[in-house]
Amino acid sequence: MEEIRALATFIDSLDIEVLALQEVENEEAMELLLSFLPPGRYGYIFSRQREPVTCQKVAVLYQREEVSLSYRGEVGLSLGRFGLRDGLVVAGRFLPAGFDFTLVVVHLKAAFDPRSQGIRRRQLERLGEWVS
Repeated sequence: MEEIRALATFIDSLDIEVLALQEVENEEAMELLLSFLPPGRYGYIFSRQREPVTCQKVAVLYQREEVSLSYRGEVGLSLGRFGLRDGLVVAGRFLPAGFDFTLVVVHLKAAFDPRSQGIRRRQLERLGEWVS
């Protein structure tokens, strides 16, 4: 619990409006993190990916009084493979009447072996198709 408390204290000290997160176990982990942050200050959007199964997902943490965010969907970066994550797409607006933006949170395949590089290349191709 002390590690979570320290992480929450560090995040709050940054005073940033939007923070993309990787390797989040589940929504319970997000709720635990929120429990150590100032009450009501932060919200989050968590990936809705169900298939393929993955033990970690991506999310966005944001300051509710600074930014309005809404879920817009997922980019199919998991390629149908166990353990890979889809990209999370959110639409946002800085408050009160700031600019609109789209944020895509990705966690691509890691490592530098040929197999991993091939997977990452396919993920980037898919992301490029989505952007176009």
